[in-house]
Amino acid sequence: MKLSIIVCLYNTKKEYFDACLKSIRQSSLKKEDYELIVIDDGSSQNYDDIIEKYDPVFVKTENRGLLCARLYGVMIAKGDYITFCDADDTVSFNYHAPMLKKAYLENADIVINDWAFDTVST
Repeated sequence: MKLSIIVCLYNTKKEYFDACLKSIRQSSLKKEDYELIVIDDGSSQNYDDIIEKYDPVFVKTENRGLLCARLYGVMIAKGDYITFCDADDTVSFNYHAPMLKKAYLENADIVINDWAFDTVST
């Protein structure tokens, strides 16, 4: 396993969370190259229907905040590299793959790239 993608969740709108996991699953990464970890930080909402669709490693904890949720995700991660994605964000098709490739080519401890911000006005 090369990459652990950690998504921390706390009362995010279901449609945003679903779009987040869908964008990760539909990305250019091969399923065997990453694991998807979802840490539910004590949400009052039930996300079982979404979790079943994407089958991530899923852990529900008591609400202790984003930092604790991320640290818990890091503790259970099995990848050589770790990245985070907010539960209300989506990633582009080729977002993770180039960074992962660069990390291996350079034997890097960390990879930093530019970010993109896409908004839709309603």
